Amino acid sequence: MPKIGFSNLVFFPLEGVDKEGTPVTYGTPVKVSEAITGGFTPQTSEASLYADDTQTDYHSQITGYDISLNTRDLTPDVEAKLLGYKVDDNGGVLRERDATAPYGALAFKSKLSDGTYEYNIIYKVKFSPVTRDHQTQGESIEFQTPTITGRGIPRMSDGALDYSVRESATNKTALATWFTDVYEFVEPAPGV
Repeated sequence: MPKIGFSNLVFFPLEGVDKEGTPVTYGTPVKVSEAITGGFTPQTSEASLYADDTQTDYHSQITGYDISLNTRDLTPDVEAKLLGYKVDDNGGVLRERDATAPYGALAFKSKLSDGTYEYNIIYKVKFSPVTRDHQTQGESIEFQTPTITGRGIPRMSDGALDYSVRESATNKTALATWFTDVYEFVEPAPGV
């Protein structure tokens, strides 16, 4: 089903340490901003095996996503939460050399051409500083909107990278809390 929309960018800060065999927990969700565009480019690791002068095997696996989000705005408070910056009482942002962006999960949804939605989550994302373009106002008005980039990588705790699900009559309960709690994959019962 073709996608015709993109909305509801929400970031859940990862709390504690992500290490193998230890379940991760996420903090209070942060509404990023109204979404304009989002690019999620998979990064892969590939290998080919040649034997008897021909390619006999090929393997490819996803190692992460390069993420680019163009949004309507990024308030100082949201920018600080995504990038580890500080905000003062005047509402100004202090960007320090040693600021460390936190890891977190990124959730969003995409409207499909049949009117339903596909829900997505990338479980471990870290953002890079915001790209800001400035342009003088001329005879016509052109909006300048921020772009933030980042990388989604697999969690150390369980190797989970991302999850997506299309809305249906049977999963409405699970999707009702998509933007308030991080959804975790549940293994189907045997025989399903």
